[in-house]
This record gives sequence, C-alpha cells and structure tokens, in this order.
Amino acid sequence: MRELFANGVNLATNSFELGLTQSPADFLFEDFPIDFAPSMPDLMEKTNAVNLTFRKAGGSLEFEVGLFYQNISDYVFARFIQSNSQNGVRANMLAYNAADVEFSGIDGQVSFRLDTASQVTVFGDYVDTNIKNNDDNLPRISPGRLGARYGYAAGPLSGDVEYYHTFEQDKVASYETRTPGYDMLNATLSYRFDIGQTKTVEVYMRGTNLLNQLAFVHTSFVKDQSPLRGRSVAIGMRHAF
Repeated sequence: MRELFANGVNLATNSFELGLTQSPADFLFEDFPIDFAPSMPDLMEKTNAVNLTFRKAGGSLEFEVGLFYQNISDYVFARFIQSNSQNGVRANMLAYNAADVEFSGIDGQVSFRLDTASQVTVFGDYVDTNIKNNDDNLPRISPGRLGARYGYAAGPLSGDVEYYHTFEQDKVASYETRTPGYDMLNATLSYRFDIGQTKTVEVYMRGTNLLNQLAFVHTSFVKDQSPLRGRSVAIGMRHAF
C-alpha cells in the first residue's frame, strides 16, 4: 500500500516518499522533477515468467539449481529524485513509479556428503535486470554471490563454517553509487542436552563476519549510513519442548 499512498516521511529509509496516487504538488518540497506512472485505477503489474528447476535428492551428491526469467509490465519501484533539506533536516526524495522490466537469473546449491557426519555445500545466486526503452538500470538490485559451507553433525555436537563472496555491484541506476564486494566468514558450534524424552536444551556459539570486513548492502536505502555489523560473537541457549 505504501507504493500507492505514501506521502511523507519514512524514517526507516531517511526519506520523503510519494506514492503513485499522490500529486507532486502535495509533496513537501518544490520543483519535484518526475513524470509519474499511471494512477491506481489504470495501474496493474503483469508478469510473464518461466522457471526451471533441476533437483537431485538422495545419495552422497544432492543439488538444486533454478533458472528464471520474468517479463514484467508496470513494475513498481522507488526512484530516487534528489536530496534536499527543509528546516535544517536533510533527506532523500523518493517517488514510486512504474516501468516495463525484465529479470533473469540463477540460484542454487550443490552438496556432497563426505561421511555420515559431514557435508560440503557450494551455493550461489545471480540476477540481471533490464528496463525496456530506457538506458538506465533498476536501483537496489542484489549483486551476485558465491560461497561454500562445511557442516558437521554427530550426536549432540554440531557445527558449520560458511564462507561466501558477494561481488561488486556496478550495474547501478544513474542516481546510485556502486557497492564494492566483500568476503563473509561465519561459524557456529552447538551442543545439545536431552532432558527427558521430549525436551532438549541446546547451547551454541555463533560468530559472524569473522574477517571483520567493512561491508555495505546494495539493496538498502541507507547502505552508506548503515553497513553490516563487524566481527561479533553471540553465545546463547535454545530450549525445545
């Protein structure tokens, strides 16, 4: 509903937003330079899609890989217009509009079981977009990612180590900045205590961003103000009953 009726402040994105049904004259700033998409009665997003999934289950080797293509008419997205300030407050100006676009991509994972207790998994995803009849790119599109995970589980002890690389996103909208790639290393170790026949307590330790990388999320409206958390370790307990 925000895409249709937004007209004001959104603290989560540090922006002033204007929906498809609103008039530029109602906005808080003057000189709002945008041509709007059709109003609500005329606007309907339509999608023609093809999805192919290849899957193998059972045995030491398992995989699931998906390919997709989507042709979308009147795809609605928030377009950055400009930064401005009023009464000493600076914020971005965003307006929802629509365009005919194409999405295509691949995602999946391949797992190989080394023995009854351990397994190695390679995973990744990538998406490409295109705005028809326009030289610009869609904003806030996820960059490609490729990684691997080792998992171990034997009796009450389990754990995993995961590494992945998020690639640079340099196919950006004219009003965006590129986002550099980064490496992410995470690890978890846990031990389960059985209490009676139906209750368990699991104690775990989870480390994230162990390489302490400065990483920015390209899909975020406030990526530069709010990077991913640096190196952190959490210790906790879960109780199942």
